Amino acid sequence: MAWNPSVKAQSVNVIIGTYGAVDFADMLGDFISGVLNNLVPRQATQYHGENIFLPFSQVSVYYTIKFTKTCGLGQLEIVDAIHMRPEQRDLNGRIILSQFDTVLIKG
Repeated sequence: MAWNPSVKAQSVNVIIGTYGAVDFADMLGDFISGVLNNLVPRQATQYHGENIFLPFSQVSVYYTIKFTKTCGLGQLEIVDAIHMRPEQRDLNGRIILSQFDTVLIKG
């Protein structure tokens, strides 16, 4: 994981609109609900996730995350990576759609 995010404080509305992650707020609510209610069955957790108030309006965004494991002699091996690119325009003004993997990491 990089020390610094690609975008330090991106609003949830921009993530939904520009990044195309239309279910971001719902999935974040489900994730928070699951952490807060880890003994509740998944179906009940999804219900509670819909009713969670997010007390913030901005989150940090990382465009690349690499998952590594330590192998012999302390060397790191990349075992997986997550990439994201927001919507942008090419030199002719055409829209290049966003591409992303949505991941929530419990830290």
